[in-house]
Amino acid sequence: MNPKYSILFIAIIFLTACGTNGSSSEGSANVIEGRIVEIKETSILVVEDITEAKAIELTSDTLMDAEAGAAYWFSDAENAQELQEGLLVRVKTGAIAESYPAQGEALSVEVVEE
Repeated sequence: MNPKYSILFIAIIFLTACGTNGSSSEGSANVIEGRIVEIKETSILVVEDITEAKAIELTSDTLMDAEAGAAYWFSDAENAQELQEGLLVRVKTGAIAESYPAQGEALSVEVVEE
């Protein structure tokens, strides 16, 4: 086989493999599970891997100094006013902006029964 074609063949296989992310038909939805730390109008601050007591004592101002899991501000949480700090929730979201706390839009918020 001609070396040019071999390189082209390998490049096509590599690019095809890199382009496959195994996502389902739901598109690029992410699911984050954590506890609500703060609620502001229709936005909720959710932190992974913390206890209910820790979630209640934390705020967005003290989050940086605390030893807490990943944190996410989710906007457009339709049921935000029905929720309360400390609840364990599962948030379905699209793209997440890389910041701390990370930011994304809540497509749905579901309370997880403990």
